[in-house]
Amino acid sequence: MKGLLLPRALFYKEWKSARWGLAGLTLMLLLSQLLRAQRELNWRKEWAQGGHFVPAHHGYWFQDLLYNNSGLYLFVFVAIAALVFLLFQQDRRGATASWLNSMPFTKGQAYDVKWLTGAGIIIGAFLINGILLTAFYFINHDWMLEAPYRVVLIWTGLYLLFSLALYSFFFLVHSAMGHSLAAAVVGPISSLVPAFVMLGLRGVIYYNTDLAAGDAIYAWFSRVSDALAWPYLIAPGYVSDAQGRVLYPVFDNLGGRFLVLGAITVASVLLGRLLYRHNAVEKSGELLMVPALEPVLIYGFALCSGLLLSQLFGLGHGRDGVAMMNTLLGGGFIGGWLAAKKVVLYYRQ
Repeated sequence: MKGLLLPRALFYKEWKSARWGLAGLTLMLLLSQLLRAQRELNWRKEWAQGGHFVPAHHGYWFQDLLYNNSGLYLFVFVAIAALVFLLFQQDRRGATASWLNSMPFTKGQAYDVKWLTGAGIIIGAFLINGILLTAFYFINHDWMLEAPYRVVLIWTGLYLLFSLALYSFFFLVHSAMGHSLAAAVVGPISSLVPAFVMLGLRGVIYYNTDLAAGDAIYAWFSRVSDALAWPYLIAPGYVSDAQGRVLYPVFDNLGGRFLVLGAITVASVLLGRLLYRHNAVEKSGELLMVPALEPVLIYGFALCSGLLLSQLFGLGHGRDGVAMMNTLLGGGFIGGWLAAKKVVLYYRQ
């Protein structure tokens, strides 16, 4: 039994834990994309009947609707975080963890099945949505005007890979933490930390050195923070005409986006599997499954709390404003360090 590659009993257990994720994610995608497209098409048909619809001005309406949906990011973010929580919540209970540890399969197999179950749910939801969008496109082909069918494929592929990368990152965080509810909070926050830290450090350097906004260092911090921000990976660019009027949105540098998202997915899966294999049963319910990560959590929280306080309350004009910002930066760091240390010690007991 130890040599069994993917135990079917584990698949059944994980499916029972997360099956509602498929229904929820599918419904969310349908409401945010297909139903929006149908409603938009109905409006355009009404405009055409009244003689107000000019095809030349609305040739890319379907492409614009698919690509320009910034609100979907937040829904995907929350839905993926909830899905990972559902997959891990039972395993972080002491009795369930002990029972799983006594079963005739390895932790590596348990990790693989758990990740594949969630990934299958995400792929299934996007596949259903993609098929329905395809049917909508060809049924209403005369109304698609300038929008080619590939916009459906590009949007579905990019958002699917983005969701898998986000899912794998949250999975990594849960693999390192022993408390599923805390991991459900830390995962989304930590995904935003790199971009926030770069923006915060840019502000500190800017005010302490009188750095010009067009300086190369300032621009470098801005570029790095953009590159580390998840929303930028699915933010479209725009094609304009000779007069500078925006014609339609596009996903430029598509290969680079796929490469970055693929790298995040692979790195998160491999590192998460490594951490999961070292999860100790007696650590279930504690804040961290791996004690070596305690300094990362403590000092990471301290740095973020200091930057947050300095940026929210310390920015101002003149040297007094800079002194206040630096005071709040130091005080926030010390306060955050003490608070994080206390929380870690509390859960360790």
